[in-house]
Amino acid sequence: MGVGFFENGNALDSLRNSEFDTYSAYGEVIDNSIQAEANTINLKFETTSTGQRKLIDLLAFGDDGLGMNSDVLASCLKLGWSSRFNDRSGIGRFGVGMVLGAIHECKRVEVYSKQKNDPNWLYTYIDLDEVEENSMTEIPTPSKKELPKKYTQLVGTESGTLILWTKYDKQIDGADKIMSETHNYIGRTFRKFIWKDINILINDEEVKAHDPLFVTKYKTEFPDDIPAKEYEEFKFPWPIRDDTKLKEKFGDMGEITIRMSILPEEYRLTQGSGNSAFAKERKIASDIQEGISIMRENREVFCGRVPYWSSVKTGNSNQNTWKFEDKDRWWGCEISFGAELDNSFETKIIKRGAKPEPELLSAIKEMISGTRNTVSEEVSLVYKRSKAEKEAAEAEEAGNLSRHAGHGKSEIAAAKGTSSKKSKLDEEALNKTIKSFEEGTGSHLEASQKQRYIELFKKQPYTIVDDHKGWRGGTFWEVIDEGAHILLQYNLKHDFFVELRALEDLIAKETDLEKLKTHSDQFTGLVNLLLISFACTQSKFDKSQSLPVEEIIDDTNVQWGQMLKSYVKSWVREKGNNSDG
Repeated sequence: MGVGFFENGNALDSLRNSEFDTYSAYGEVIDNSIQAEANTINLKFETTSTGQRKLIDLLAFGDDGLGMNSDVLASCLKLGWSSRFNDRSGIGRFGVGMVLGAIHECKRVEVYSKQKNDPNWLYTYIDLDEVEENSMTEIPTPSKKELPKKYTQLVGTESGTLILWTKYDKQIDGADKIMSETHNYIGRTFRKFIWKDINILINDEEVKAHDPLFVTKYKTEFPDDIPAKEYEEFKFPWPIRDDTKLKEKFGDMGEITIRMSILPEEYRLTQGSGNSAFAKERKIASDIQEGISIMRENREVFCGRVPYWSSVKTGNSNQNTWKFEDKDRWWGCEISFGAELDNSFETKIIKRGAKPEPELLSAIKEMISGTRNTVSEEVSLVYKRSKAEKEAAEAEEAGNLSRHAGHGKSEIAAAKGTSSKKSKLDEEALNKTIKSFEEGTGSHLEASQKQRYIELFKKQPYTIVDDHKGWRGGTFWEVIDEGAHILLQYNLKHDFFVELRALEDLIAKETDLEKLKTHSDQFTGLVNLLLISFACTQSKFDKSQSLPVEEIIDDTNVQWGQMLKSYVKSWVREKGNNSDG
């Protein structure tokens, strides 16, 4: 007498402890509904409260898809059977996930299905308690059965499928948390199908799409938010590492697409913004946002920090040796591939999890590192600007002039080195300077602060004003020159001053002599860039051209400021590349 392949009870216990989790199990049912061309998919939770914990009594899935005929329905609950095994034409491939996912969560699964032009609903089920008791030795042949009236609104009028999960015994979290997380999981995982107007509802509430790139706002929870800026996408071929039949269908190469974005500056004004209520509502605060979304056939199979990322070797180790950190929540990355590349992404049968093979992971990291580093610099720059503005605002509120400590010494030294003497012209020049100041730089100051600057003008020929408000354009300063009275207005939002102030802070706090030397060298480097950018601007003058002095000065300031900004950005990038990563 032969021996069976499985000991039913033991085999089922092992299968129930598969790699599935609650949400990936739900996702398998939704996959089937999408494959069945459903336009509306419903999830209905029925719960009871026991003390402070809500328990799931029943979970219903309903759709208005094509439905199943008797032959397909007869086998749909059979472990290891699929009508589309190894089918690469849609989001499904193995087709066995629905049963494995279901028994991971519960012990009884009932299925009703109806096809168009068939007047009857067909029904079958599986009950693990009955299997273990040997009272169920096979899945019942589908039979005609009236659809329960309380679930008729979950399915289509002409066709569809209803699945009921009961004896729900693998619940880890409370039902409220599970329902909330299900909204999040479905909205992100199936976002591209929601954007194609497939409606997914949980307890009659529409699931909103969530785009980790924050580019698409259609059918999201915050449709009026500012969209993120998307960079130009990368597309590159990758060899199909699979059997001959697959290559005959798809060729030797598949294609991978990488999309990247940077979230709006308004979201990330200060360090710590990622923990704000605003960020939490939009799921920016989630650890998942500090990573990458991997899409297989427009369905997300992974989202978060990619395993083994920090150990990946790339062609340019200086640029590409970096790990995911909090700051990485402010950019998005989506990697899309077709099912023919499943082996290269090591796609799991449960479609939750993907791990690109080492060579592919290295190629991906190398491709996105340049954009990631650019975004990182921009995020840091915004943090520094916001910090400077906050300090300026606090100083103004305290009634201070908010002047750099070195300004006064510089003004005195310059005044002592000036040989001209005061005259009536100086008084006229002073009045012009004051008027220009009141109409320009000083216009946003309080009356008392404005008057304190005016008093400085009256006492000295040179006065420096720190402008934390900034102005449009790339200039880093403006000079009001009226005779012997000169006003220098610094745009502290310019990259040069942002980096200068940041270095000053580091130097003031540093106790390590070696690091202090490094900071000092960087300070010298910034001053060099200031002078080099001026020399380069001067070298571009057309000496044969005759222009008014005012126009030459304005052009010089604009070009100098823009060139200095470009040099500082390059300097910051190089400084980052030479750090530890």
